[in-house]
Amino acid sequence: MSILSALRLTRAPGSAFVVMGLYWGVFAAHVPVFRDRLGVDDAVFGSLLLGSSLGLLTTMWLAPRFDQKLGRAALPVAAALLALAWIAPALAATPLAFAIGMVGVGMASGVCDVVRASATW
Repeated sequence: MSILSALRLTRAPGSAFVVMGLYWGVFAAHVPVFRDRLGVDDAVFGSLLLGSSLGLLTTMWLAPRFDQKLGRAALPVAAALLALAWIAPALAATPLAFAIGMVGVGMASGVCDVVRASATW
């Protein structure tokens, strides 16, 4: 297999890697802003971040069904859902709203991750 054919085969999963890396990277850079806006200390903020782990756990059940149902459209739809999911924690004004938003981000991120692993165009 040549490098060009490998790049063609991995175009979709590679794009999803870029999307996820950008979203999580930008989030990591803004963590101090979110923490200060919510008015919580580091320990509480760390606990709020566990919401994404809860969302990721649900994707073990959800992602295979999502992938099977949407087929080739699963990866673009999952990436769009990830983009939309980041809106909730970005706009959250209370710790509970932030934690719930992070559950949604975890779910969307997990679906995108699982679907990306099975995507070849």
